[in-house]
Amino acid sequence: ILPGELKAPSPEFKIVYGGPFPAATPCWSPHGSSFVVSLVNKDRNGDGLLTPVDGATLFRFDQVGGEYFMRPISLGDASESHPFWAENELLYFISNRRGNPDLWSVPAEGPVPPAPSASEGFSFALSIGKTAQLEERELTAQEFHAKLLAFDRLRRDFPQERAICARSMLESARLLKDAGDLKSTETFLKRIPRLYSDQKDVCAQAMIDYQLQVHQAAISPSGRFSSENPFSLIANLKDIQREFSNLEIVSARVNYLIGAALEQIGDVEGALNAYNTVVERYPTAGDYPALALLRIAEIYLTLGSDEAALSTYLEEINRFSDRSTPTNQAIRKVIELKVQGDEPIAGLQDLISRYGDLPALGAAAQKRIADLLAEAGEVELALGEYERLRGFAARHPLPYVRGMLAESLMSAAQLENRRGEYLKAQTRLEEVEEKFSDLQEGYYSRKARFMRIAMYSERAEYLSSIGDWELALATFERALGLDPESAHLHRGKIAAANALGKLGEVTRRYREQLAQNEEDAVLLYALGLCLSYSGEKSRAVLEASNSYIQRAIAKQPDLAYGYLTLGYNYELLENLIQRRAKTSGGIFSAGIRTIGKALDRLGKFLTFRGEEEPFRGYERAIEILQLGLAVNNEAVDPELEAQMLLNLGNNYYRLGEFGYPRALAAYLKRFEYDGSFASADQEAIIRERIGQAAAITGKNDLAIENYQQSKRLYHQSKRYEAELRILLRLAELYQVINAEEESNSYYRQALTLAQREGMEVSPAKWWENMAFNALNMGDDDEAATLSKKALAVLPPEEDIPVEKIQNPLILELLGIPIPIWNFGYLGTGSPMSARGLTKRDELLLNYSILQEVHNRRKDVVSARDEAFKRLAIAVQRKDAEAEAILWSEIGFLDWSEGDFKPARRDFIRSLKLCGDNGMKSGYLSALINLSCLILSDSSGSQSPKNILFKETKRFSDFNIGLNAEKWEEIRRTIEEVDPGLDAPGINKRLRRSLQPNIDPLSQIPDIIDW
Repeated sequence: ILPGELKAPSPEFKIVYGGPFPAATPCWSPHGSSFVVSLVNKDRNGDGLLTPVDGATLFRFDQVGGEYFMRPISLGDASESHPFWAENELLYFISNRRGNPDLWSVPAEGPVPPAPSASEGFSFALSIGKTAQLEERELTAQEFHAKLLAFDRLRRDFPQERAICARSMLESARLLKDAGDLKSTETFLKRIPRLYSDQKDVCAQAMIDYQLQVHQAAISPSGRFSSENPFSLIANLKDIQREFSNLEIVSARVNYLIGAALEQIGDVEGALNAYNTVVERYPTAGDYPALALLRIAEIYLTLGSDEAALSTYLEEINRFSDRSTPTNQAIRKVIELKVQGDEPIAGLQDLISRYGDLPALGAAAQKRIADLLAEAGEVELALGEYERLRGFAARHPLPYVRGMLAESLMSAAQLENRRGEYLKAQTRLEEVEEKFSDLQEGYYSRKARFMRIAMYSERAEYLSSIGDWELALATFERALGLDPESAHLHRGKIAAANALGKLGEVTRRYREQLAQNEEDAVLLYALGLCLSYSGEKSRAVLEASNSYIQRAIAKQPDLAYGYLTLGYNYELLENLIQRRAKTSGGIFSAGIRTIGKALDRLGKFLTFRGEEEPFRGYERAIEILQLGLAVNNEAVDPELEAQMLLNLGNNYYRLGEFGYPRALAAYLKRFEYDGSFASADQEAIIRERIGQAAAITGKNDLAIENYQQSKRLYHQSKRYEAELRILLRLAELYQVINAEEESNSYYRQALTLAQREGMEVSPAKWWENMAFNALNMGDDDEAATLSKKALAVLPPEEDIPVEKIQNPLILELLGIPIPIWNFGYLGTGSPMSARGLTKRDELLLNYSILQEVHNRRKDVVSARDEAFKRLAIAVQRKDAEAEAILWSEIGFLDWSEGDFKPARRDFIRSLKLCGDNGMKSGYLSALINLSCLILSDSSGSQSPKNILFKETKRFSDFNIGLNAEKWEEIRRTIEEVDPGLDAPGINKRLRRSLQPNIDPLSQIPDIIDW
C-alpha cells in the first residue's frame, strides 16, 4: 500500500451517558459490548448536591440495538468505585461497605441473577433475607440492598408483567421505609397508582401505606401503634375502604388499622369492635384476623384480665395455626404468662397437660422447660427435657413441632460440646442436618452444618494450643470433610502436620489432589503454604511457594490468607538475602522480582503503581499485605485482619524511622480487631515496638504506656537485658520531654538492674545523661559529681582515636552537646540517632556540663579550662562550627575577667571561622560581640608579645593543634623577640626560625590565627 493511499480513520463519537449523575472510572467488558461505570446517584452527606464526596454506585450499560441501557449492578449500600471486569465474568471494585476501603466482587450480571420468569424472580426477591425473619432480626445492609435490587431488576426485565411489577414496587417502598428513606418511599407510593392503575389491590395497599406515611404512623417493638393525627388517619382510611369495598383484604387491613388508631386515643371499646370486625367478617384475609386477636389479648392484659388474654391467645393458636408469624407470637405470649409465676416449670408442665390438643404450644412449652434448666446449670436434666421433644414430633409431625425438635437437638449439642462430649454433639447435629433439610427451605440443616464445622474448628484450635497435634490434625481433617473450601481450616491442618513432622506427607497428598483439580484456588494456596513452611531456609522453595499462591490469588483474588502468606514469604526472602549478602554478596533471582502476571495486574489496578522497582522484601511484603487487607472482610474474619495488620506493622517497623508512623497505625488498628497475643513474649515485643514508634512520632503518652507494659512483661519472663533496654528508652523519652527527675529515676533503675544481674555494661553514658538532667534541674553539685564519675571510666583522651565529625548536630548554639542521641534507642536510621555519641563526644559532653557548673559558680578560670578542652577536640576533628562557638565562649570568659585584648582575638577567630564556612548567623553574632567589646574596651594597648605568649601557654596546656613539645619551641621563640615588635613581625620571625622543625608550617596560622 502506497503511503498516499492511506486514509485517516473517521471514528464516530457518541455520548453513551449524559444523565444528571456524575460518572467516573468506566471499565469495558472483555467482549467489548458492555461497560461498568461509577455514578454518584445518592446524596449521602445530605448537602443537597451530588458530588464525588457522596461516593458512587456501580451501573452497567448494555448495548441493545445500537442503544445503551443502564441498570444498577452493585448493592449501592456504600461508596463503590474503580470497577475491574475480569475474564471470569466477575467485577472487582473498591468499597467502604465495612468501614475500610476493601476489595469486593460481584458477578458481572450483578448480585441478583436473571430470573427465568417474573413469578420466579418475585419469589426469589421475597426469599432474600428470610433467615432474618427466622432469626427474628433486622435485615443486614447487604440483605436489604440485594432485596431492593432484586425487585428493581424484576421491573426492568419483565415490564409487561404489570401485576408483579406493581407488587415489586410496593415491596420496594416498604423496604425503603424500614430503612428510613422516607423521601424515596413517598415517591414510590405516589407512582404506583399512576403507573399501575389497573392493579386495584396493589393501588389500594399503596394508598394505605401513603396515609400511614404522611401521618407518621409507627408500630413499636411491643406492638403499640402511634400516629401524628389519628383522627385524620381514621377518616382517610375509611375513604379508601369505601373506594375499594369489594376487596376483602383492603377492608380487613383498614379495620385493623382503625382499631390500632382508636387504641392509641384510648377508645378501648371502639378498638375492640374494630378488631372483632376483622376476626368475624374477614377470617380469610391473610394475617389480619390473627393479628387482630393478638391486639385484643394485649388490651385484656392492659386491663389486668390475664385469663381473658390467655383465652384469646389460645383462640388464635387454635383458629389460625396456618398463619405462622402471628401464631408464633401467640405461643410466646402464652409461655411468657406461665413463666412469670413463682414456679415457671410447673406452670409450663400444666400448660402441656391441659392443652394436649395444641401440639405446637406443647412443643414450645417443653423446649422452654429445657432452656430454663440449661440456664440454671442443670445440664443433665436439660438434656432429658430436650429429648422429650422427640415424642412430640413423633405424635405430631407438624412443621412447627419438628422445628422445635431441631432447635432442641442443636441446643443439646451445644451443652454436650461444652462439657466435652464432642462425639455426642456431632451426632445430634448430623441428625438435624440430614433429617430437617425440608424445613424452612433448609435453614435448620444449614445451621447444623455450620455449627458442626465451628465445633470441629474450635476443638482443633484448642488442641493445637495445648500441643496435642495428632488429635488436632485429625480434627482439622474432619472439619475439612464438611468444608473443604475453608482456607482457615487448611492452615490449621498444615500447621499441625508441620508440628508432627508430617509436612512432607501432607504436601504429597495436596499435590495428588491438585493433579485431579488443577484449577482449585484453595488447593493451590494450601500447597503453597506447605512449601512456605518447608522453605524457611531455601530461596528456591519459597519461590515455588510464591508461584502456587500467586496462581491461587489469580483465580480467587479475595483469598485473603494468600496475601498473608505471600507477605510472610517476601519477609523471609528479604531476611535470607540479607544474611547471604553479608557472606556472598548474592542477589535475588529474577523469579522473586515480580508477583506473577495475574497478581501483578490486579496489584497495579488496586494500588495505581507503575512499573516494578528493584525488589525489596519488606516493601513487597507491605504491598502484598495491603492487598490482603483490601480483600479481607474484617467483619467476617477479624482474626485474619488482625494477623495481617500485625505483620504489616512489623514490616513497616523494619523500615526504620520512615516506617514508624505507619507501623504505629497498623499496630493500633490491629487492636480494634484483636487485643490478644500468642504469648507474653510476643506481647512484650509488640508493645516495645509500639512504644518506639510512638516515641518517634511524638505520641509520648502512648509510648510511655506501652513501654511500661513491655517492661513488666520482660521482667515477669526474666528477660532482664530486654527490661534494661526498656528502662533506658523510658529514661531517654522522659529526657526528651524535659521530665528530668523521672528520667534519672529510670537511669538509676537501669544501674540497679545491671548491678543486680551482673550485666557487663558501661554506665558512663548513663551518668552523663543523669548529669545533664541534674544540670537542667539546677543541681550543680550532682551534675559535677556524675560527670566526673563518667570521665573517670572513660579512656584517657590521648588513647582515643581522632575521628572526623560525623554528627553535625552534636553541638547546640551555646556549645553544649545534646546527650539524648547517645544510644539510638529512640529510633534507627536518622542522622541524629543512628550513630550516637563517640567517646570524644562523651568527653565533650562532660566537659560541657562541668563548664556550665563552673559558669554558674562564677569560677571563670575553671570554666575556661573546660572550654579549652573542648576546643582541642574540635580542632583535632576539623569541626569549624564547634571551633567558632567555642572561641565565642572563650571570648566571653576572657571579657568577664577584663582581658579585653585576648577576648577581642577570640571573637575575631570566631568571626573568621564563621565567614570562611558560610555560617551567617554565627558571623553576625561574632560581629555583634566584637563591636560591643571594642566599644567597652578601656584597657589601653598591650604588647603583642605578652598576648601571644599568654595564648601559646593555653594552647600548650591543652594540646590544641600541636603537641606540647612543639608549643614549647614556639614559646621560646616568642620570648626572644623584641617586646616592641608587632604581631605580623612576630609571625614572620616564627616562620623563619621554626621552618626546619614544624611540618607543615601552615598549621600555625590555622591554629592561632596570627
